[in-house]
Amino acid sequence: MFCPNCGQEQVSKETKFCSRCGFLMVGVVGLIATGGNVPQFLPTDPKTVSPRKKGLKQGGVLFLLGIFLVPFLGVLTNILYFSTYFVG
Repeated sequence: MFCPNCGQEQVSKETKFCSRCGFLMVGVVGLIATGGNVPQFLPTDPKTVSPRKKGLKQGGVLFLLGIFLVPFLGVLTNILYFSTYFVG
């Protein structure tokens, strides 16, 4: 096994650092073990939402809530007010 940084031949495959330049050889051993193929790592959280998209969604929910909740509360207030007005 040779160091990819300086080309120095290493004494054993268990060597962690190159004896000439100090290059970390742990990754090289992993590449040799997999035949030179780099393992594909998947992101831990593929559903990461951008702050802009999160803000737009939150704004939309608040807008719809306001459209339906404000008139409902107005009608409810009128019903409660007039029911006490007519009953006494």
